[in-house]
Amino acid sequence: MASMAIRLVFIFDNMHPIRWIAFLSKSVRTIVSGLTLNIFTVILGGMGLVAVQAEVVRQAFLNTTKQEFAKALPQIAEQQQGEVLQAVKKCFETYEAEVTEQINGDIAARRSELVNLLNQKESYDVNRESESTRLNQIEMQMKSSLEQLSTLQQLATKTGKA
Repeated sequence: MASMAIRLVFIFDNMHPIRWIAFLSKSVRTIVSGLTLNIFTVILGGMGLVAVQAEVVRQAFLNTTKQEFAKALPQIAEQQQGEVLQAVKKCFETYEAEVTEQINGDIAARRSELVNLLNQKESYDVNRESESTRLNQIEMQMKSSLEQLSTLQQLATKTGKA
């Protein structure tokens, strides 16, 4: 042991002061970082254990809650049956009213379209009949004009021969 101490004293005595400071600095850094890392490791390990423990407690709570709900659910369902039935009926009545309103709106729109188309057809039929009458009158006038021209031509032909 004494010889080791002598050896260390000899090493430190022969060291340059800058090397001595660097050696001490390294040693202090090693000690501080070792302590710091150990502390952080202990803290992180503790946090991990707490997290695992919290997860176990959460799972136990969920299982217990599930079991209690399974026991109480039939009684709750029986108590709430009338309210749920009324709520469902109200939803369907509201839905029926909305759908009926939309269907009636669609029917009214289609009815107005059909009335409009019917009016257009009647207007077209009236226009077609009046146009047909007008064309028949023009045809009659042209026939009478043609007959008059034929008569005039025959007269002109007879007078030209005579």
